Amino acid sequence: MNKSQLSAIKLELTQRLDSLKNDFARAYIDIPGSPNIAVSPFPIVMYCMATLDLFSGLWAGWSDSKNRKSDTRSQTQRMVDFLTTFMGYPVNKSSIMIQMYRHKLMHTSEARQLLNSTTGEIYLMNISPSLKSSDYLAVIQKAKYKWLQFGVENFIDDLEDAIFGNGKYYDQLTTNETLQSNFITCWTELNSYTL
Repeated sequence: MNKSQLSAIKLELTQRLDSLKNDFARAYIDIPGSPNIAVSPFPIVMYCMATLDLFSGLWAGWSDSKNRKSDTRSQTQRMVDFLTTFMGYPVNKSSIMIQMYRHKLMHTSEARQLLNSTTGEIYLMNISPSLKSSDYLAVIQKAKYKWLQFGVENFIDDLEDAIFGNGKYYDQLTTNETLQSNFITCWTELNSYTL
């Protein structure tokens, strides 16, 4: 890739992150004089997970699993791998996060419990605008439930660092021809959908 192409990619990634930050602010806006209008965390969490899906697809070279070629990972595993590789999240919490905040919330627009069929543990969502770093992704036991603490701003900050942090995705993309090819392949796929 030449400098112009890399600059265009950087702009595209930056604009997506800026849009995410803008929607985060709007999700938690206080509307004076409108006590019946509550904050709206579900749409911004769904947007966070969609952005994670996009970025992990650009990294891996595919979005739709029918286009993954020799990559045998599921979409879920691809996103978990991105979280662990670039964001440093633990595998188990990444898996719970994807199942709860991506699959359950994205597909039903409702907070649904998640059952670990091996252990019998039941996980529930706890979405906050922002959390202290020590509380972010903590699992809190209350009665028979485990609550995975999700801070929207924490996630957005970590996602931005995963893309533009020193030595992270964009830095690797500028020199790694495989990542460049993956980006182009996935970007082409995303812009080639047909009826």
